[in-house]
Amino acid sequence: MRNKKYGFSILELIFVLIILALIMFIARPKFKTPNITLLANRLVVFLTYTRFLAMNDNMYEANDKRWYKKRWTFKLQRCKKSEGGLYFTIFSDTNKLGHANKTESFKDPLEQKWLYVSNDCILKKDESPFVLLSKNYDIKSASFTCNKTKSLGQISFGYNGEVYASNSNYKDEAFINTLKNPCFLNLENKNGAKISIKIPKFFNKIALMKH
Repeated sequence: MRNKKYGFSILELIFVLIILALIMFIARPKFKTPNITLLANRLVVFLTYTRFLAMNDNMYEANDKRWYKKRWTFKLQRCKKSEGGLYFTIFSDTNKLGHANKTESFKDPLEQKWLYVSNDCILKKDESPFVLLSKNYDIKSASFTCNKTKSLGQISFGYNGEVYASNSNYKDEAFINTLKNPCFLNLENKNGAKISIKIPKFFNKIALMKH
């Protein structure tokens, strides 16, 4: 049985999880040199999985005027100044405070570690190293072209497949930041290599755009 109108059955989610785990296993680095393409492929997997989570978890609640704050979100952030660097988190803001905590994040389906780190960017044993863009992939800049936030940017996913540039802090503004055009996640490493991930306004398939 499907949980929601646009949701997926449990068997479908298990199937998707298995496929993504296989992709992640195949995409594991065979060498120590940071690889921006490897990172981009991994982010495509994470973004795709986030979309499946969003389409299965319909966050709408009629009595909650800010229910859309709980949409599954991929967010770019900076480590605090003493550490430097960039990282990302993937979370559902269930407490609606505007920032993630570990219990609101989800686990890497292969490694079984949280896709989360605090802004000190010091990993704990149960946190995934994949979130540390600068430390593990030598990324010096990362940004969304559709950024509507005060941070580096974020992408949130609705249960109907639509994509949002941010989730408003105000009541009854669920659809104010719906994408009107494709959004690009742009990455550049310390050697000047660049790559972009194209995210369509209606999230069905994303694509890598090499520079």
